[in-house]
Amino acid sequence: MIPSASGEDIHPHDIPEPVIELGKTIAERNRLFVLLIGLMMVLILALAFSWYAFEKAQHNKEVMFIKMYPNGTWDNVTYQSQDTQLYFKTTVDSLLAKYAQRRFGVLPATIAADYGEAQVFMDTDLRAQFLAKDGFDAIGKAQTYSKSKNTIKVLWRLNNHYDQITGNIDGIDTHLFKTNVYFTIDKTVGGQSKKTKMMVALTWRLLPKAQLEQQDKDYLRVNPIGLTIVSQTLTLEPNQ
Repeated sequence: MIPSASGEDIHPHDIPEPVIELGKTIAERNRLFVLLIGLMMVLILALAFSWYAFEKAQHNKEVMFIKMYPNGTWDNVTYQSQDTQLYFKTTVDSLLAKYAQRRFGVLPATIAADYGEAQVFMDTDLRAQFLAKDGFDAIGKAQTYSKSKNTIKVLWRLNNHYDQITGNIDGIDTHLFKTNVYFTIDKTVGGQSKKTKMMVALTWRLLPKAQLEQQDKDYLRVNPIGLTIVSQTLTLEPNQ
């Protein structure tokens, strides 16, 4: 029988040297194991942050304007989302002319693409009415017009910006602009052309910069300043 011994009976000098070395080795391995686990956790966190930064960079966009001068030179104009929205009258006029041409023109070869661009300028309610089957039914009409030989060409003439008010959009005070867009439609049916002067009364606004920076490249290509039409009324031009 092996006699029992208490901790008080064992002295360091009584422990064999191999046992002491084994204990030191085990302790050192435990420390290295804990250190390795810590390094692995740091590496995983670093990879996670790197992936997040990469994904954010992939979707990050910086909106920039190119300012053209009469002498042919140009300059970059950058801004942050907290800055005031920038726009130029010539840009607005050009976009409103584009909208009138895409929305009210009928060219069978491009009608689907034209209606697609037109809805980029529409606010939520106006777009819903434009697409709804019990509304304008843009998809159905595009399918019908694409098979037709008749055309409607829109010849833009001028814009009259006559009023500016403050409205509330989604709980945010927003500047609303009122503009009459004057254009001529050249309708060709069976080879016979007929021109009619038209006017569309628009109420429009500009997207806040924070929302504009969230749009994709296709949106910005068509509508770089976020011009958004809230309502419209199409009529014959008065006094023609």
